[in-house]
Order: sequence, then structure tokens, then C-alpha cells
Amino acid sequence: MTVNAAKYSAQQKLLMSLWICLYIVHLAAFKIGLYPNQVFWAYNIVMVTVLLCFVRKSACLAIDALQPVILYAAYLLCFLFNSQWEVYPGTALRFLPFLVIYCFVIYSFFLLGFLLPIHSQLQTYQILTWLVVLYTFCQLVLHVDSTRLGYGSLSMLLVVFLFAYRMNFLLCLLISVLLASNSVTPLVASIAGIISYIIFYSHGPATFCMRVISVIRLSFLVLIPLGFLSLFFSNKIIQTLGRLSLLADIDIAAGDPSREFISSNAWDRFGEISWHGIGYMNFYAYSGETLGIRYYENSGSLTTGLNLHNSYLTWFLEGGLLVSLAVLVILVLTVLKISRIYAFDRRYGSLLFSFMVVFAVFAISHQLHDLTQFWALIGLSWGLCRRLEKNDPSPFSKYA
Repeated sequence: MTVNAAKYSAQQKLLMSLWICLYIVHLAAFKIGLYPNQVFWAYNIVMVTVLLCFVRKSACLAIDALQPVILYAAYLLCFLFNSQWEVYPGTALRFLPFLVIYCFVIYSFFLLGFLLPIHSQLQTYQILTWLVVLYTFCQLVLHVDSTRLGYGSLSMLLVVFLFAYRMNFLLCLLISVLLASNSVTPLVASIAGIISYIIFYSHGPATFCMRVISVIRLSFLVLIPLGFLSLFFSNKIIQTLGRLSLLADIDIAAGDPSREFISSNAWDRFGEISWHGIGYMNFYAYSGETLGIRYYENSGSLTTGLNLHNSYLTWFLEGGLLVSLAVLVILVLTVLKISRIYAFDRRYGSLLFSFMVVFAVFAISHQLHDLTQFWALIGLSWGLCRRLEKNDPSPFSKYA
């Protein structure tokens, strides 16, 4: 290995480490940290600073990376503009600053998408899988009484990745621990992602049938580690499967008093949706006032209401037409970027399309608009597409 190759290899590993550590810091900060927002902000500022050092000689790239950031900032400004008509004045201004952090996330992952070749991105997903499996196993042993285990919002993406690249051993492990984690939505979203990947990647009926057969074979393989886990954590697996059975009635709120309140009050309370919506986090304020909610999180932060647990409601009900159009513009442009990646690398493009489907399902019962992985994917897609469009190879490609 030449000196330059060794240098670029070290830099490449540094970039992968930045990506992995983002999720580690996020998980640690919001699970056990006393100052989660401050810690996450600090890490993102450090991450952007390090990445800018890599592109210090390319002002055009640093400026191009601002394109998705500007779109996201416009989306936040739509929420801010609508706050003139919010039901509980001052609520949007109180909570919107927490979303500004994703400007840094989008910018960082644009640069990562540009700088890291696809094979390095795949290696990063693989390392993340091992970390998630290890983390979930530790929780199953040390904190088995926890309501939710693992890192579901990341696991649902990794399941699709492992299926796409036929890493069956890791896939069986991850699905098994996901079944024991009591995380239903990520499990359903990952299944939707696998189905969408089969559709996107299939070249014709023959390929489609082969993929379906591989899914059937995989379902049998999963039974092996699942059977082993069931010897020790059968209660957790039964609990997850029990929650899954409730979805058979197409009632996402079933068995959850908080979601039942949201389901019965979100539309009824505010009736018609105006073009400006009711204001960001105004349902949170309304539910807190109605139910008298007041308790402290593990991090010490005070909770005084219920989140909508549905990004579509957040965009349509709280944001109105203006915010909904802003979201639609971001999503359409991102899908166009992914379609260009798809033309270059069918498998990786299919994977990114499937990630979008996973997020679409996840948004039905979770806060997608406040999810790091979602905005990271948007930045990553724009950055990788920029490199392919400009025919501007990653500086690491020639040393792959």
C-alpha cells in the first residue's frame, strides 16, 4: 500500500467513524444523558467542522451542500410563518429551535455521501448492524424490564440493507432481536422495505420469483436464532407478537391510551384543516391542557403533553397546506436524486428507494419529522447524486 493510499484509507475510516458515532452519541445522549440536546448539538458542530476540513479546497462543494439545507430551512420557516395563526400562541416558537439541528445533520451527510464511495457506505451499515445487535442483547440481559429495547428506528433500515446484500446471518440476528424488542412499527416498516426492495430491484418475473423464494427461505432461517432467544426472552417475543396481532384490526392506537386519545381527538378537536394549520406542537399543548399531563423524562426534561405520533398529522394538521407543500417539494427532489443514483447503481438505488418506503410507513405512528435517520438519508442521497451528476469521483475511489 502506498503512502497516499494509507493516508486516504485512514481518512475514510475517520469519515465512517463520524457517521457511526453520530448514532452512538444520539442514543447515549437521549437515553442516559442529562443534557441530550446540548450534547447532540455539540457533536454535530464538531462533525461539520471536521467534514469542512476535508472539503476546504472545494468551495463549490461546500456551497452545493447548502442546497438541501436551504430547502429544510424554508420548511421550518413555513412552520414559523404559520405560527401567526396558531391556537396556542408561542408554542411553535418554543419548539421549532429543536429542529434546527437537522440543518447540520443534512449538511454533514451531504458531504459524507459525496466523500464516501458506496462500498464504504455499505461497510458503515454493516458495522452499525453489529453495534445494534450487541446493544439490544445487552439490554435484554441487563434491562429486560424496559418498555422498548434496541434501536428500532435504525434497525428497520438495517434489516432492508442486510436483505439487499444477502448478509443472512446478520439479518437473522437482527430480525430476532427486533422481535424481542417490543418495537412493532419498525418491524412492520422493515417488512414493507423488503417488499419494496424486491419490487424495485427485480429485473422481471424470474428475478421477482427468486427474491420471493429467498424471503421464504429467510423466514425459516430466522426461526433458528428466534428459537434460541425464546428460551430466555419468550415474554418479550410474545409481547411483541401480541402487539402485532392488534394491528390486524387496522387500529394502530389499539391498547395504547395515549394513541387512543390522539386518534379520537386529533381530527375531531380541530375539525377542518386550514391552509395554515393549527401551529407546530399545538396538539401537544392542547393534550397537556386537556389531560393535565406533567412528568419528567429520564433526561430531566419536563413533558406536559402528547406528541401526535404521526408525521402526516403534524404536516397536514399542524402545518397546513404551506408546510405540506414544502415537505412534498423536499421528498420529490430527493426521490429524483435517488432515481439518478438508481440509474448508476441499481442495487444501491433500490435500497435508498426502499428506505424511503420504510420511512413512509414509520411516519404513520411516529415522529418522522424529528428523526435523525430520515434527514441523514436526504443529505446522503443529495451528496452521492452530486458526485455522480458531476462525474466527480470520491477522492477515495481510486484507492478502493
